Amino acid sequence: MPLALTDHSGRTRWAVYIPENQDFPLTPSVYADLRSQSEDMAAHVAGLAGHDPFHLHKHGSDYYHVDKNFMDVKEAEEHGLFPSRKATPEARSWSSATSTANTTSTSDSLNTTKDEPPPEVCATSLTYVLESHDAGFGHTLLGLWLAYGLAQHEKRAFFIDDSHWAYGTYSTFFLPPPLPTCLPPPPHHQLPSPHSAHHLLVSAATLPWTFNRAFTTHFSTPHTPLPQRHKRIFALLRTGHDALFHLAPQDASYLTQRLSHLRHPSTGPLIGVHVRHGDRHPREPQYRDSYLPLEHYAAAARALATRLIPPANASFAARLILASDDPEVYTSSTFRDAQRAQERIQLARKATTASPQTPLLPIHKFVDEGTGWEGGFYKDVFWGLGRGARMAGRGVRDSWRERPGELALQLRGLLGRSYLLDLAVLGGGEGVVCAGSSVACGVLGVMVGWEGVVGGRWVDVDGGGGGGWGWGEGWGGGW
Repeated sequence: MPLALTDHSGRTRWAVYIPENQDFPLTPSVYADLRSQSEDMAAHVAGLAGHDPFHLHKHGSDYYHVDKNFMDVKEAEEHGLFPSRKATPEARSWSSATSTANTTSTSDSLNTTKDEPPPEVCATSLTYVLESHDAGFGHTLLGLWLAYGLAQHEKRAFFIDDSHWAYGTYSTFFLPPPLPTCLPPPPHHQLPSPHSAHHLLVSAATLPWTFNRAFTTHFSTPHTPLPQRHKRIFALLRTGHDALFHLAPQDASYLTQRLSHLRHPSTGPLIGVHVRHGDRHPREPQYRDSYLPLEHYAAAARALATRLIPPANASFAARLILASDDPEVYTSSTFRDAQRAQERIQLARKATTASPQTPLLPIHKFVDEGTGWEGGFYKDVFWGLGRGARMAGRGVRDSWRERPGELALQLRGLLGRSYLLDLAVLGGGEGVVCAGSSVACGVLGVMVGWEGVVGGRWVDVDGGGGGGWGWGEGWGGGW
């Protein structure tokens, strides 16, 4: 909790005290409350110093404003204002800054030898907590990439905590992230606020504060149209993508083979089309209660293919690559000539699935008992995975401390891997068509790259959009 303190000079300061014996990471609501309470305490202490609300508001609009009244945890401990005990930081693996599930020895995790001195705790860091309250994967990717890019920009060590993630472990999906040469800080030193804290903690619950209006203002070019206005934010995201989006070996080899297969023997461009249905609806007013007609996507794909094929190569034919959360899109007449982005893990309807007792094979139609994917991805169906037919679709979430059952984690892992493979294949082509109301569309923009976005190889067919790729332009609601 944030506390007002009096330092040795008699000056009133404030700091955030989190007892060391807590079960870390704390719940999302606790971190969100700490963030709000810290703002209130900062205002209270500033008021004691005679600063008026206008003064606070003015500095609050500066993303890198340093509150001189704030005292970091380590400083409070060194001055005897917080209890402290000397202890060697417990060894933690790359994938879980505070979890013991994947613990490795310090020398192994940091590639040190017996002759080398033990590594020190990082001077500054950013820990990204993968949380369980968001059913979608797209927000996680964008938040993770942006946090990594920001950490690199601010020269902070970067850690990931996956100990309470609804999808399981980070290693199910990705290779380990780049490893710092220092140790993660003690969990009670990791704070969601203020941004000047030595050890920052970022999660889905605190994203609105970490990447707030002040962040957008600081990293944007004013009076400039999209996407150029958010070029620096895009660069942060792309930094995270390049460092972290490396699929686990089981899927990386398939991705390479799949892209090679799709390109042979065609000499034309690969045009990716992503169609999001389920619980995500367009921004365009005419279709807000339904979905965009599939012909909108197909027409945009044909136009993009025409632009990408030079007149001298008019005989070349583009190949349409399709990914959707709705199995019925694949069988529509609109996309009868399209290829599936990937065939390793498919979301299936009840009518086309095998028996619920069918083994979960590396290449199979993904179905839970009594649950199909009619209409697309719905968060309530996600939370019901692995809970049996009676619970499916009821939206029963895990409690923060409850570890999902083995079947639930297996099914969620398959779902996440299917989603990532779809995006990786689409992003590996020459152009992408998608609806900007879907978070996946924003993710695909990052994957296509800046030159692709400004060059028109990323096409948003949702007419209610803002006219180009832009950070936070309507991305919400999960995938």
